[in-house]
Amino acid sequence: DVSPLSYVSMWKYASRTYFQQMLDWTGDKANTESTMLQAIDNDVWNLPGLTFTWDAISRVLDEWHDYKRTCTDGCDTRHDVLFLLTDGVPTDDVCPEIQARIEQTTWIDIVVLVIGDVATTDEVSCLDINNQEPNGDYPDVYYLPQF
Repeated sequence: DVSPLSYVSMWKYASRTYFQQMLDWTGDKANTESTMLQAIDNDVWNLPGLTFTWDAISRVLDEWHDYKRTCTDGCDTRHDVLFLLTDGVPTDDVCPEIQARIEQTTWIDIVVLVIGDVATTDEVSCLDINNQEPNGDYPDVYYLPQF
């Protein structure tokens, strides 16, 4: 369920050579949800690749930053949320590599959904470093055994 006031864009990352924006920014429209579902339905499935999470997140943040610099739809005044759906097992060592950038990217809240049979979310929990609680928990990192 998506608010009609939400602006949505979607990216797909299957490997370093397969990064694609599946849906450009929808804008403030009542049909945002149907537009999103159509983009998902029209997406061509590809074989799973290696998950270089640092690369994927960096590319999305770069794209988002460029959008915010040039938009004319008020994007510079909105609170942004990035949802990452992952198996939680990055191919790269994402946390040490991306932590400094995430700490400087306070204009976006990152929510991580780890899906599948993994023992821990530790390898991607650093993506929620801006919300880390005093007890060390990351409130925006969720584990879903199946989706």
